[in-house]
Amino acid sequence: MSLSFSEIRKRLEVKHNECIVKNKKTLNKENCKVRNLPTDAIVMDLDKEGLPFDRNQPRCDYLVFVSKNNNIDGYVIELKSGEWEISKVNKQLQSGATFVQELKDNKQNCINLVAVVFGRRCKSQRKELKGKQMAQDKRYFIKYFGKLLLIKRKACGNNLI
Repeated sequence: MSLSFSEIRKRLEVKHNECIVKNKKTLNKENCKVRNLPTDAIVMDLDKEGLPFDRNQPRCDYLVFVSKNNNIDGYVIELKSGEWEISKVNKQLQSGATFVQELKDNKQNCINLVAVVFGRRCKSQRKELKGKQMAQDKRYFIKYFGKLLLIKRKACGNNLI
């Protein structure tokens, strides 16, 4: 059985209603914003009560589910300002990907997953994030259903989609 967008919303609201934020158009944390979320997006703020993770476990800031052209896109999002380490961000985004993968009836990989870190980068990070070496460095990927997904990077203030 494949999950519908309304079924995902219903299941998440039953199990994790405390961390679902309604009518959220902008994500904001650590002086970093993500703008123009779709109005029907399901947004889980993983710093709120009712989160699906142990508080001491690495976790991403947000999970966002969007219905687009009869497909479901899931975004695991980490917001950073100032310097950040890719190895730490990788663990945070991987925890979100694991949660999405383990959603009941997502066995057929019916949710297209996108991992994104929004943040400012210092000069050394910009240099590190260029070139072929990044494409070969496992720290810039997370696993989802056995496949490696490249962690996308966007500047604070950009749109989600």
